[in-house]
Amino acid sequence: MTPHQPFPTLTETWEYLHNFAKPFLESGAIKLSREVVCVAEMKDGKGWSVLSKDWSKGEGRPREVEELWDAVVVAVGWYDHPVWPETEGLDELRQRGLAKHAKWWRVPKGYKGKV
Repeated sequence: MTPHQPFPTLTETWEYLHNFAKPFLESGAIKLSREVVCVAEMKDGKGWSVLSKDWSKGEGRPREVEELWDAVVVAVGWYDHPVWPETEGLDELRQRGLAKHAKWWRVPKGYKGKV
């Protein structure tokens, strides 16, 4: 820490995050250089099928990978200026109040038991 500065430096923040993520990266729990193409709940309700493109090999063309996961977390990078994907039916969900952007998300109230 810098004296008289309550916040960590950029280097300290990077080192903290790097050290935190290292075991998850090594075990494969966190994957980088992936483009998620499709996420679908399994018919039996016991997990999620995730289809992604793995760009990590640097070969110019990604390798498609399908994996089964117990849970899925959707994280977005656009916060200050909300951007919505061009997904069929999304506008209707937004109008009905069923789609929330991270900018306005506060708590999962009203979503308990929903998939």
